[in-house]
Amino acid sequence: MLNAKTLEIIEHLNKAIKENNQQLINIYACELASILYTKDCGNTMQEIIEGFGYKEIQPDPRQISIEEYMRGRK
Repeated sequence: MLNAKTLEIIEHLNKAIKENNQQLINIYACELASILYTKDCGNTMQEIIEGFGYKEIQPDPRQISIEEYMRGRK
């Protein structure tokens, strides 16, 4: 039986998926997997979180660090 917290995380995950918000998907996928994962389930933790939609987020190549920004201002 799923408890209220688990159901709330599932709702948040579904909302993040509808909004295509990968950062939130990753957070909720990890949270949900940590609740449901057991050593005897036949899958690794990585397989479970990926099944819930987790994907590595690649940094934007156009993004610069604050140090780079400040160097350009001097």
